Amino acid sequence: MKIQKFKTIRILITALMFLTGTLVITSGAQAADSRYYVSMEAPAQTQYGTDNAVISWKLSYISSSNTTETAGYNIYLGEDYGSTKLFAKTPNTFYKITGLEDGKKYYVKVEPYAADGSIGSGRSLTIETMPARVKNFRQERWWYFINMLEVAWDRIETADTVNISLYNSKGKKVQSKILSPSSSSVSFSKMKDEVYTVKIQASRTINGNTWQTPVSTIQCFNQARISSAKVSKKKLTVKWKKVGGATGYDIYVSTKQKSGYKKLKSVGKNTTKATFSKFKGKSFNPKKTYYIYIETKKKNGKRIDKSGRLYYWNTKNTATGYF
Repeated sequence: MKIQKFKTIRILITALMFLTGTLVITSGAQAADSRYYVSMEAPAQTQYGTDNAVISWKLSYISSSNTTETAGYNIYLGEDYGSTKLFAKTPNTFYKITGLEDGKKYYVKVEPYAADGSIGSGRSLTIETMPARVKNFRQERWWYFINMLEVAWDRIETADTVNISLYNSKGKKVQSKILSPSSSSVSFSKMKDEVYTVKIQASRTINGNTWQTPVSTIQCFNQARISSAKVSKKKLTVKWKKVGGATGYDIYVSTKQKSGYKKLKSVGKNTTKATFSKFKGKSFNPKKTYYIYIETKKKNGKRIDKSGRLYYWNTKNTATGYF
């Protein structure tokens, strides 16, 4: 009978401790979790830089039954949800994340923790850095027979718009386009055989303030169009059309369509015809087929830009091949 009485008293005392909130279980991880109840408002990005971002947050709910105070916050960082890793710890309700790449988005999670190691409910957000410049801006292709120029660049994740303009060899703007941030290339039609200048700039507007990258500039021009390539009297004669604004041309010859090319000569901007008597120490053979392409050059200060190669011609017919 006494044993039953003591059991009843123990149950009443336990119930009373639960009601007053004074029960503290101190064994194991489960115990720590059971007495650390906090939740956060969603963190927000408050400052934007090209290589950094400042985020801030606050606790929105703290349980009245807590027996442990928040000691700090774990900051997790990654390029997406699956790649996040612990990046930093801070006792503050704000943090400046540094060492980021410009013009990119990152996934961040903020997680509160208590002095005893207990973890509260974390919240996440996507942060972004401002673009510092347009990267890898380049001439991709110049399509001869449809008179089209294609330029490309590395896509900027955090831009609002990309503005691009085309200027002819006399400096006159002839085309301009406003593109979406998902763009990484664009084509210009109705191109003529001349040197063009292409300018590009990305922009981003946040809270009414617009951020713009510096203007990036490249010059674009085509290979010289070969109008005639013939072998006669053991000599090769090549004629081509002038490219306006070019400063010179390099002539390449091979006995194979896509390999083995050798530069036979470099000529100035006013030359549109060249004759050769030897190729690799031998006279040209009228029975053989020779393949030719001409690379256009443009001198800019100490730098010499080149058109590259996309097409080749041959000495047997007017057909054009594609590298």
